[in-house]
Amino acid sequence: MPSGKGYTVTFDGIPSTALTGFYCHQVERGLVAERRTAFEDIPGMEGAYVFPEEPGLRKVELDCSVMIPTVNAPARRAAVRQVASWYNRPRMKKLIISDEPTVYEMAIAAEAPNVTEWRQRGSFKLPFFCEPYSYQIDLQSHVEVATSAGDTFTVVNAGDVWTPFIIQIRAATPSTGAVVEVNGRVWEYNKTIPALGYVTFNTKAGVITNNINYDTDLQGIFLPAQVDMANTDGRPPYLEAGSNDIEVSLSSSGYTVTILWRGRYS
Repeated sequence: MPSGKGYTVTFDGIPSTALTGFYCHQVERGLVAERRTAFEDIPGMEGAYVFPEEPGLRKVELDCSVMIPTVNAPARRAAVRQVASWYNRPRMKKLIISDEPTVYEMAIAAEAPNVTEWRQRGSFKLPFFCEPYSYQIDLQSHVEVATSAGDTFTVVNAGDVWTPFIIQIRAATPSTGAVVEVNGRVWEYNKTIPALGYVTFNTKAGVITNNINYDTDLQGIFLPAQVDMANTDGRPPYLEAGSNDIEVSLSSSGYTVTILWRGRYS
């Protein structure tokens, strides 16, 4: 266990050091997320048919306590309530633990834990349900001007699993549409883009918008009024671990692409 107050845990932008007397003694992480692959036994056949599925949620549990300087029940209760307010978020938020400061989990309170309280101390476990993979904290970006109507842009996903990305395209001159292709998946926008106009492909949210990118932190958010999916085709692509060539095609050159992504880790 680390010395001092153990681990520093930051949830929804608030570090545990801001909580009165809070200690995180131990972290227990699920090695992998919940497995949702289905198996179907067939009489007379060895083995089984396997139907792969993306993983479910992964559990992270913190073993914690609060300790106040003197025996003072109201002060102890106030410290425990402060932890409850910090922990109880209605939506998934970023969870950063100090032993791995370069990644975060998208996490939400998993249960309603009980607190054992006595004299100066309250002890409890805080379980979180998290997305199946950890995210690189630093958002990666690549900006480049196309030298031809069809151009290729190379980016590197530093994670060990596939990851979504955003590509914003700013047309220099009018274009009859835009096509993005990577790793065998093609996504097409079949409407005219005006000169200096934007189209944004958000593979995290699964939408194409006819405006500048709104999702600047790559959280899968967008403005509904900007969604423009009526004349689209294909499906959202993704970045594999390692180097990826993103092919972009417009009907004219000189457009500017801005690509955003984060590595994801098992």
